Amino acid sequence: MRPRWRHIQAFVEHNLADAELTPRAVAERHHISVRYLQLLFQRQGTTLTEHCRTDLADPPLRQLPIRAIAARWRFTRAADFTRSFRAAYAMPPSDYRHSALGTPAPGAYKDCAEC
Repeated sequence: MRPRWRHIQAFVEHNLADAELTPRAVAERHHISVRYLQLLFQRQGTTLTEHCRTDLADPPLRQLPIRAIAARWRFTRAADFTRSFRAAYAMPPSDYRHSALGTPAPGAYKDCAEC
């Protein structure tokens, strides 16, 4: 499994800019099912959502919009990314980013009398 995994991982990283890169395309290219591809990612403990989570917590990327980070990891629809992120981490990506970077969420002080 490891040589296959490394080949798939290299293929995905090499083709991240390709708008046609989807789990189905990756699976077809490697002659496996989409479900098996998902299992390979799960076994490695690596998902595209996890890559996004890492980028969201990266201080040099704090000015990059969340949608740009999602697109960087091939989420073409913001709603799909948000749904996937919530399912994996039980919070929206914006809340995670603010928590990870130690910044207040927008509107966090709107009820504060001293602010």
